Amino acid sequence: MTENKNMQALTNPDSDFMYQDEINISEAVEYHIMFQSKKFSDFYISNQIQDQVKNILYDSEDDKLGRIKDLYDAEIQRLARFTNDHYKENEFAKFMYNEMLKNVV
Repeated sequence: MTENKNMQALTNPDSDFMYQDEINISEAVEYHIMFQSKKFSDFYISNQIQDQVKNILYDSEDDKLGRIKDLYDAEIQRLARFTNDHYKENEFAKFMYNEMLKNVV
């Protein structure tokens, strides 16, 4: 509980955050990757996602922008969940967690 409130304090400029729903590590990592990190490839080997984007771009009957956004959103959520679940024991998850903390403040 305390860790969640600390995370919320780091990510929420509103002084009344104590009365809002708690933010978790997964949400904080998602926010960091989506809005604060300069490159997605800092957290992800992007060849696989690039191939998927290429397939979407060359499909003439596809809603390209919507599918690409969905693809990135799903991957960001997966990385955030992984970080939330493993930041104490996995080196990559620790890296993502620490990067998020450095850039949130």
